[in-house]
Amino acid sequence: MHPPRPKKLLHGPEFVDRLAEWLLTRCPFTALALLFLLVAGSLITISRPLPFVAAIAAADLLVNVARERRRPAREKRSSSSMRTNVPA
Repeated sequence: MHPPRPKKLLHGPEFVDRLAEWLLTRCPFTALALLFLLVAGSLITISRPLPFVAAIAAADLLVNVARERRRPAREKRSSSSMRTNVPA
C-alpha cells in the first residue's frame, strides 16, 4: 500500500477559512481594510498608500497591546514555557 499523501497547506477552502479567522482575530483592522479594498477597490484610488497602510498597522498594534495588557497575570505566566517535574 502507498503511504498517505501529505495534506497540502495552501489548497482548499479550509486554508482560506483559517486565514480569514486568523486575520480577524489578530489583525481586525487589516482584515477590514482588505475586505474594503476587495469590495470598493476599483471605485477609489489612493495616491499615497503608505500613510493608509501605516495607520492600519498602528491600529492593529494598539489593539494587540491593549489585549496583552488586559490579559490577567495568571494567564500570561501559563502561556510562557512551563517547567514541570522540576525540584524546587
